[in-house]
Amino acid sequence: LTRYNDRIEAALEARVNGDVELGSVIVKALPAPEVTLTGIKTTFNGRVLFSADNLYARIRLLPLLSGKASFEAIEAQNPALFLLRDREGRVNINEFLKKKPADASAAPEENTNVSIDYLRVEGGLLDFVDRFPMQTAFFSVTGIKASSTMTARGTGFTATGKLEPSTPVSLY
Repeated sequence: LTRYNDRIEAALEARVNGDVELGSVIVKALPAPEVTLTGIKTTFNGRVLFSADNLYARIRLLPLLSGKASFEAIEAQNPALFLLRDREGRVNINEFLKKKPADASAAPEENTNVSIDYLRVEGGLLDFVDRFPMQTAFFSVTGIKASSTMTARGTGFTATGKLEPSTPVSLY
C-alpha cells in the first residue's frame, strides 16, 4: 500500500491536528488483520510529536467489524514521543488528537475504548517538558524497553530505561 501513502496520510491528517508521514505500509488481511508501518513521523505545531522506525499491529477482526479497536499485539521499534504541557495546562498529544468537526453543529465523537493484549517497545525515547504552572521542568528517558501482557488473571507490565543523564529506571 506504500504507493497510496499520500491518500493514507491525508485520511489520517483529516482526523488529527497535525501532519503524518509514513515510509512504507504493509497490510495483511488473513489469518488476522496485520499492519506494519515504517518510517512513521507525526508533527504538531511544527515539532515532531511521535516517530518510530517500525510499528506493527495485529488486530482482532470481530471487534474491528463492530467499530472497536482490539489489538492482539502492538510492537514498536525505536519509538520516540515528545510530550509538552504548556502554561495553560494543555498537553500536545491531546491537542494533536482533537479534531474540530467540519460541521460545527455535529455532535462530538464518543470516546472509544482500546484494548491491547500484548505491547512491546524496543529502544524507546520519551521527552517531557512541563511548562505548567510556573517553572519549566524537563526530563528525558532513553533506551526504553517495555512490555505488557494482558491475561485472564490481569495485566503484567515491565519497563526499563535511563533517566538522563545516567539514572537507570525500572517499572514493574
